[in-house]
Amino acid sequence: METCIPLPTISREQFQDAAPKQGLKVFPYVTGSWKSYTAAVTDISIQQGREVDYLVIKGANAQYGIRISAQLDPAFVPYDYGQDKDQQIERNTEKLVKILRAFDLARFDEDGKGVWLLPEKFPQAVGAVFSFSIKGADVDGQPKYNERGYPVTFASFRGAAPELLPVTVPWNSMQDRPVNTCSTNCSTHVPDDDLIPF
Repeated sequence: METCIPLPTISREQFQDAAPKQGLKVFPYVTGSWKSYTAAVTDISIQQGREVDYLVIKGANAQYGIRISAQLDPAFVPYDYGQDKDQQIERNTEKLVKILRAFDLARFDEDGKGVWLLPEKFPQAVGAVFSFSIKGADVDGQPKYNERGYPVTFASFRGAAPELLPVTVPWNSMQDRPVNTCSTNCSTHVPDDDLIPF
């Protein structure tokens, strides 16, 4: 006779919608120095934040995954670390524009002055190849970890790439750690004084 144990807090919809997936790994990185890679877009979406929304690009190459995000309001500077606010806004703007141009995700408004994001173009960008750089954050030369024990990494979007190149592991890279989706545990700030952990 079959033994059944009721699971009262799980609905049929939750059970059927659950899709077991093997997580992608963080791209190999080195603490304190940048390493460049290419990835193919697996998804583009808009993520709502508490104070500002983000354009999120997820990419993969072999068993590795990356998540790059750009603020939809580049003028919003959430933290004051003593950085030049105008320079930060300029970097935020450059990053967003670089992503929009790389995947052709925007158009000018009727006056030709403003720019409009076109979410209906997101699916056509899936499969497009892009280049990015990644590095591990450090404190006094030692790897930095977040409160959950994951290493803090930074990623910088570089632009469209002509082809997907194989991933090469640097001799001094940090140990790969699996992640549960292709959105890896990394921050996505440009390399400069605004390296803010996630």
